Amino acid sequence: MDGLGAAASVIAVIELTAKLISLCLEYSSAVKNARSDIERLRNHTERLNFTPQA
Repeated sequence: MDGLGAAASVIAVIELTAKLISLCLEYSSAVKNARSDIERLRNHTERLNFTPQA
């Protein structure tokens, strides 16, 4: 029974590691264009700062 518990623990660690790797890959795909998004937001806020006021 002890070997079965150890095997279950190893399987749980492997599943957790696979999930973590999957989340990291998903995150890296989501933020790979962050630099252009940040630049676009910065440009937009700069344009708002130069809006003429009456």
